[in-house]
Amino acid sequence: MPASFRRCLAILAAALLLSPSSFAFDSPLSDHAVREAYFLGQRRDEKTAEFLDKYRRHLPVPESGPWISTVELFTPYAEAVELSRQRSFGYSAQDAAGDYRKIGNRLRVAITESLWPMVWPSPLPVTLKIASGESRLILPVRTRETTDQTPPIPILRDVAEMHDTGDKKARTAEVFQTGPDTNGFVSIRKTLPQPAWTVEGVGTLVSSDGVWTRSIREGDPNSSVWLVEWTREMKRGEWNIKTRSTVELTSTADEFRMKESIAAWERETKVFERAWDKRIRRDLM
Repeated sequence: MPASFRRCLAILAAALLLSPSSFAFDSPLSDHAVREAYFLGQRRDEKTAEFLDKYRRHLPVPESGPWISTVELFTPYAEAVELSRQRSFGYSAQDAAGDYRKIGNRLRVAITESLWPMVWPSPLPVTLKIASGESRLILPVRTRETTDQTPPIPILRDVAEMHDTGDKKARTAEVFQTGPDTNGFVSIRKTLPQPAWTVEGVGTLVSSDGVWTRSIREGDPNSSVWLVEWTREMKRGEWNIKTRSTVELTSTADEFRMKESIAAWERETKVFERAWDKRIRRDLM
């Protein structure tokens, strides 16, 4: 088991001890706890996401070897919340109580190995095997207290240093993650609005805007989509032109598909447009 994985499990377990829910470590769960977990999962809002995010940790890319990107450690209460979140129409608090009795009390550890979105996924799903005879999960033990005390671990905020602070483009870039949507896609969207600047000597005002979108559906490596859109506009007096280019990359198990386009406008009139659609055979990729 990678050392980074063991460290992440230890940190994750310690963080869970600070969970604000009074039922986070109850075992077995009371009927009231199961009902509370059911309603928290059914919300499907920021409060639900914030609660479940405490049970996940994301590991940095290692210098070598496989990358365990995400580790999840779910208690019985957290698993009840997650199960309720995944089910909607016709799912009741009584159903949640029945599911809890079927599953029982357990700690669920889930790990995800992935290089996406930095690297295109493999043509077929990859199975990650864990040697159960050599792997261990060590959890800290918290003794029950009548009242919770302030944790001795300091909470660090805003400690990350921002590099290239003089680069205006770096300061304006924003990254958002959304999903899964109704089709099961998780998307990472990066916007790159660049501040307008003037070309000295001629007075041309130049502005540009870029959007990078990476989407994928869990368990379906060939659902991956990379989309880049880039727009640039130049103005000087009555002269006004704009160009827009796009690149979309998708794949099947046998080939890549690259769709590209470029268009140009003079004021509101489109004066040029061209598109390409190419297929490239996958060779060990």
